[in-house]
Amino acid sequence: MASLQIRDVTAEDERFVASCTHVGETEEWDASCQRRIPWLREMQAQGMRVKVALLDGQHAGFLYLLPIEIAPTGPVGRDLSVIQCLTVKDGFKGRGAGRALIAAAEQEARAQGKAGIVVTAFYHDFWFMPASFFEARGFTVARRAMRIVRQNLGWALGYNAIALPVAASGIVQPWMAAIGMSTSSLLVVLNAMRAGRDPGPPRIAADHDLHRSEPSQAVT
Repeated sequence: MASLQIRDVTAEDERFVASCTHVGETEEWDASCQRRIPWLREMQAQGMRVKVALLDGQHAGFLYLLPIEIAPTGPVGRDLSVIQCLTVKDGFKGRGAGRALIAAAEQEARAQGKAGIVVTAFYHDFWFMPASFFEARGFTVARRAMRIVRQNLGWALGYNAIALPVAASGIVQPWMAAIGMSTSSLLVVLNAMRAGRDPGPPRIAADHDLHRSEPSQAVT
């Protein structure tokens, strides 16, 4: 039976993490790795935690966990932890490393007294951070974010269904159509920005955020 270990990142793990598991594959990856190591150390000094998975002593995957207040790419909120990145190497998938990393993240969030964990995940068979994996671990889609997404889609579809035929018929001047399109885009952007005004748990802001509000729950 394979031996699975989860540990906080060490100096031995830095190249594996900084190269996003691509240690020694190309000169470009190695150069990028050297530039990224100082960033990792700086972020850890600010509160980021990196969990590393080893299977039979070999690097299998890793996870970044940050306070939401310093997450460089969002989402927006407070008193939450963010899983910024979780990856497992192809040869180690399906052997429990991802589940164990999630469990370690929940334990870390609980120890820090966080209200929950959020992650920006992806649908439609996108390879990185698949939403289906997190949903299987008990995460749910943030309702407020999805409501804003639906509002924006509805507005964009409705506006274009009306405006495009009118513009094509010549009823309005091109400059008027351009103003209308710009105004429509501005409204969509302003509506999306409403998500960032969310004060914190349990409603989080960002398209396709997945939220787990009870980090103390066990992951099976």
